[in-house]
Amino acid sequence: MLVALACAGDSATPTSESTAVPQATATAVAQATATEVLSATKPVDGTHIEQYMQSSGYQPEWGTPVTGGILKWRVSRNNTDFTPNDSGTTHGLFNMPQYNSLIRFDPWVGFTSIIPDLAKSWEWSSDNLNLTMKLEEGVTFQDNPDVPEFYNGGRVRGDEFTCEDVQASIERHVRPPAVEKITKGPASLWHLNSVTCPDGALGYTAVLNFDLPLAKTMGALAQGLMVMYDKDWLEWYNAEHPAAFLTVSNDSYRLNMGTGAFVPVKFQNDVMAELRRNPDYFREGLPLVDGIDVVILKDFTTAFTALATGQIHVMGRGSWSLTPAQVAQAYRDFPDRIVVYPNLHLFGYGIGLNVLSPPFDNPKVRQAIQLGMDRDDWLLLRQAGPLAGGVIMGSLVSGTTWSHTEAELRTWPGIRDKLTPGGQEDIAEANRLLDEVFGEGNRFTTTCMAAGVEYVAVCLIFIDNMKKYLGIEVNMDTVEPAVGTQKANAGTYDLRSGAVGSNTEIGDPDDYLLRNWSTRYGANSDSVLRDLQGLQLSEPDQMAWIEDQVDLQTNELDPVVRKQIVQALDKMLLLEMAMKIPYGQRVAFPGSVPELKGYSLFDMSLYSNWSIWERLWLSNE
Repeated sequence: MLVALACAGDSATPTSESTAVPQATATAVAQATATEVLSATKPVDGTHIEQYMQSSGYQPEWGTPVTGGILKWRVSRNNTDFTPNDSGTTHGLFNMPQYNSLIRFDPWVGFTSIIPDLAKSWEWSSDNLNLTMKLEEGVTFQDNPDVPEFYNGGRVRGDEFTCEDVQASIERHVRPPAVEKITKGPASLWHLNSVTCPDGALGYTAVLNFDLPLAKTMGALAQGLMVMYDKDWLEWYNAEHPAAFLTVSNDSYRLNMGTGAFVPVKFQNDVMAELRRNPDYFREGLPLVDGIDVVILKDFTTAFTALATGQIHVMGRGSWSLTPAQVAQAYRDFPDRIVVYPNLHLFGYGIGLNVLSPPFDNPKVRQAIQLGMDRDDWLLLRQAGPLAGGVIMGSLVSGTTWSHTEAELRTWPGIRDKLTPGGQEDIAEANRLLDEVFGEGNRFTTTCMAAGVEYVAVCLIFIDNMKKYLGIEVNMDTVEPAVGTQKANAGTYDLRSGAVGSNTEIGDPDDYLLRNWSTRYGANSDSVLRDLQGLQLSEPDQMAWIEDQVDLQTNELDPVVRKQIVQALDKMLLLEMAMKIPYGQRVAFPGSVPELKGYSLFDMSLYSNWSIWERLWLSNE
């Protein structure tokens, strides 16, 4: 089975000829693809796109930007909700283009470049506790006919953006109403205490006041999820439509109202969502396209067909991008129709151990399993034609300022190639540890839970590794994702596969360490909290050290010192604690048509590059 999975790219889709477009249901494509004809394009006449073209990430081969056309972007399912400031993933396409934030990452550059959005400039106080932001003047909220023009005497539609809106928006993001599903604000900006308006509520200066200085603050703000609402709109929404965004319907979709480049027009369940150009957008000449159709195509083969035939412009991002087999076929059969964008994903894929369930409550057993996992088997499985489909990692994701290099990781026990002398030493040490715990030659039987089809392959590799190297019998338990979450939270599993390794949203170690290795900041989930509390009882000295180090790194402003702390944690968490053992980090493969210009993704950008949509264009060349 592993060989078949790894070699799938050689014949990804059966065809009569190597250049044939894979067959899909024509009705499904027609129903989910807009029939609107692209409008004629014309040269750009404006200053903002010219400013963007000065970015170091601008690619001259894109040519001169033009305007017009409807951008068709495929996603794989409906959103689970329409809450904008908790949806920065692929499905944020439904409800993020309507909004702006204060600052943002340059989507053509990445985490190293923070640029203005609604705040045109900013300055920190000497103690790094107060951030003064000068706001863009003359920016107005969208004229949404589905919301009232006035509410309680305050203007809603077309109101000017001022400091009072920053106050209301930040309060909602960091301390949301209990009825709303907003988690990212409290997790990343919990230290943002208040906003003051030195020039008055209707002024253009906002001061963000923090309880303590943290290294991650600017990144957390630039992530872009702290969208700016109109204060009076928020009062109307909270009073008249509380938690309406948790209902996925056309009515709730059309309630979204920000200052953004696009306005919501229509949502059709399981078909598409339509967004169109904001005629009052404050950046002259933007957006470049007339609108976006978020096309819902659940079947990956249907989506690939639509991309290859030009019926959609983008298939991606993240887990909903091209499969490795489709990447291989794109390079082989459609090099002139599909452009592939390898993009380092922000999740580590591997095995999570139930540390409260014997024998995994014994650190020696966990360490033995870590030593016996073959990362190179997983890398082979992920190979996508000529492209690598994954990279190895420690306890923290790779590719950030804080993570270890591949060369360093390749020297670590367990990550070393199993065919090398070092890898053979790892196998021998793993078996020695198991003999010490169970007696010479004695082993145990366990079960690997795969909560979703996409995680079955991870279990299959693990089953093969444990049998081949350690003599451990592992059974398979495939369940629906909802069932998997229930079993994880209840602790009724032995091992689970999937995106259980590290993750990041802004390239900062706090994203993972605070919510997954410390009970002091509020754990990421019930299952994580249960595991950590269990480790505090069984391995108190190690957990006390870990939580102290997590505290140290989050408060350390010197990047050199912080990196030393983070990297020591990275190594200890994998080699000694071994609660979550990643095989590696996925590479995602968004694909586009050659006519789409301005499309560029930086690594781990899934939650952070939503501002790219206003600067994409469709070329006639």
